[in-house]
Amino acid sequence: MSTRTISTGRRARPDTTSPFAGLHVGVIRRVEVLRLVFGLVWAIDAYLKWQPAFIDDYAKDVAEGASGQPGWLRPWFVFWRHLVKLDPHLLAYVTAGVETLIAVGLILGFARRAVYVGGILWSIAIWTIPEGFGGSFLSGATDLGTAIMYALVFGVLYSLETLPTGTGAWSLDHVIERRVPSWRFVAEPGGRQVSGAA
Repeated sequence: MSTRTISTGRRARPDTTSPFAGLHVGVIRRVEVLRLVFGLVWAIDAYLKWQPAFIDDYAKDVAEGASGQPGWLRPWFVFWRHLVKLDPHLLAYVTAGVETLIAVGLILGFARRAVYVGGILWSIAIWTIPEGFGGSFLSGATDLGTAIMYALVFGVLYSLETLPTGTGAWSLDHVIERRVPSWRFVAEPGGRQVSGAA
């Protein structure tokens, strides 16, 4: 669904015939606050990833994800253990770098579409490798792990920002799109055209 813009002289306002036209600005702001708070969570996580304990124990952390897993998952974990053994410090730094980029993207609202999709994929990778599918295949498992929940939050943010309501007003993307309209394909979930700031 596309939104049209009605010109009223100085400022453009969204077309009120849209089924989302009545969506309260407070809801839009809550989506922005969710993105910012989620970015702070990722920033804390990224900070912890840059600590020597994480860098030094990276190979051990990946190996621990495999312990106790059923035999049919063994090839998956053997592949990752062998890959990490090639250069565990490099992969630890890559992990810290990716999580830093995700945090910065969320906090600044930069390349939101790419960050949300990348965040989903990265969270699933964390869940399936070092978290060992959250331990959900282990005997006596009581939860699914945290990274899968991160993937769901990224999915929710992506979905909420596809609503034609002008979310992203508190983002660097919003500023870039004014100068480079094609940036919306990187910035806007669904690649939608933003009709106005909320």
